[in-house]
Amino acid sequence: MNLSGTWNLHVSEKAESVHVPGDHRQFHKTGEITELNYERLLDESRLSTFSEPAILLGRIGDIDEAFLDDVKIGSTGAFFGRESPGRWARSDYRLYKVNRPAVPKEATVSLRVHVQKIGTKGTGIFQGPVALVEFGQLATWVRLAHFLETWLTAAMGFLLFGTGVYYLLVFGLIPERKYHLWFALTAIALAGFEISVSRQLYRITDRVSLLMFINAFSAIAATNAFFVFLKSKFNLMPRWMLWLFLVFSTSIIAAMLIGDFSLDRVYELYVVWIRLFILLLLLSYWQFVVRKRWLQDATYSFGFSVLILSALNDVGTELGLAETPYMVPYGFAVFTVAVALGLAKEFATAFRNVELQVSERTSDLARALDQLRTLEKMKERFFSNISHDFKTPIAVALGAIDDVRTKMANSVAASLAPADRSLRRLLQMITNMLDTVKAESGTLKMEWKKAHIAELIRKWAEPFRVLCDRKGLDLQIM
Repeated sequence: MNLSGTWNLHVSEKAESVHVPGDHRQFHKTGEITELNYERLLDESRLSTFSEPAILLGRIGDIDEAFLDDVKIGSTGAFFGRESPGRWARSDYRLYKVNRPAVPKEATVSLRVHVQKIGTKGTGIFQGPVALVEFGQLATWVRLAHFLETWLTAAMGFLLFGTGVYYLLVFGLIPERKYHLWFALTAIALAGFEISVSRQLYRITDRVSLLMFINAFSAIAATNAFFVFLKSKFNLMPRWMLWLFLVFSTSIIAAMLIGDFSLDRVYELYVVWIRLFILLLLLSYWQFVVRKRWLQDATYSFGFSVLILSALNDVGTELGLAETPYMVPYGFAVFTVAVALGLAKEFATAFRNVELQVSERTSDLARALDQLRTLEKMKERFFSNISHDFKTPIAVALGAIDDVRTKMANSVAASLAPADRSLRRLLQMITNMLDTVKAESGTLKMEWKKAHIAELIRKWAEPFRVLCDRKGLDLQIM
């Protein structure tokens, strides 16, 4: 049963008829806690049409309690000034089960909702649906919505923090790629933003202005790093525009801290900043599409597109065109995961290319080594052949000298002795050359013998005696 429509609203002893759901911020005084009391009549017989009747009140800002006549059916949050500490509970879906035996058996009962409002945004029962429903059919859905908006968002925050730390380490290993640093800072700042919007901090403190500032500061820090990452990775957005946004963001943070540090002031400045952020986000995405960056990797395109759709959804919700939850935290999480996967894919591709290059270079070296071995064999054969070619005529000459020495007189034989020694020396040099080639090829076998040193030196010096005699020099071996 739909309960949307006209309700009576009592604020500060004034009563007016208002439409529910609706953002009734005109009744809230800036910087003060406002008490709003909604009331409408409900046909008691309607309750009997449900086995487990419940009142669905959509989203309420910020704290509330609901009654059927004087019977309390539920509450969300902790009232400031009544309970210490109070607890902010904005944006949760309210689903209150009706205890039928406790409800007066009258034709009509009064459904009253008492709301305590802390800040300007989302005053009263500001978003539907508002209806009398079957508790069992919606309880699971409401619990799931609460889980997604609280615990899942906080878990995404810790996941993004881990991703940011990992890419900080990657940047330490590859400092040339600056976009790794900016992506890491984006992920870490987004982790703070995700945790702040998950409302887990609401359980710690009742300083709602501080909570809103943490939310705004983490969002501003994350988006500044985000735009610098887009600039360094995809060269999106002119440099002067990026610097202008960074200066504007810094001035917004300074304005929040200077002067009246209230929830309304922080939120109003935050809204001004969000408008510029959405504008630059759409501009960056337009450049991303026009420059055909989306063709390079579908992973980046998917993450960026999801972020854009979530931002457009939030714009529609803010303008009252839709009643969907804010989706930017999820959009940023999807974008971060997509970028992490895209960078990992680039790493894998680069590693595969390096492996291919190493394999190619190894093959080249193997071929070069084979060619070198072939050349070594050719050199070995060349020196072996040329050594044999030299040894043959020398051996013939030595044989002729031996014949002459045996047939001629001793004086002729003595004259031929130096020539004999020189040829034998030349033969020894050729033999040494051949041994060197064998040594290089590893086929030389060493043979050790005893020798008389003085005799060896005398033999080595004897070929030079003729040259010394021609020069008038006296060669003596001591």
